[in-house]
Amino acid sequence: MAVVVRYALDKGMQRDEIEAAAGFSVSDIFKPDRYIPAIAGPRLLLRLIERGIGDATPLEIATTAPFSFFGGTEKSILFASTGREGLMSFANYMRLFHNGLSAE
Repeated sequence: MAVVVRYALDKGMQRDEIEAAAGFSVSDIFKPDRYIPAIAGPRLLLRLIERGIGDATPLEIATTAPFSFFGGTEKSILFASTGREGLMSFANYMRLFHNGLSAE
């Protein structure tokens, strides 16, 4: 969720508009004990699309994420001998977070 909020901010959306669309306070994403409903992401994406802000595609949104967002898996890309090797290693590690991810 933090990445979608960052994307919205990077695209010029105001904090109060993000909060109204998503239904939570932006500062809540940094509070580990704060529950953010799953519907918040799609609501914010819909608002981005309605406003015509960027493509709001997962790939474009991911471009605003800092590389460190991926934790230790970033090392699998940085120290790979080829781009393909880095991508394959990254995909293998990311399966820990989402079992539907694959690379060929």
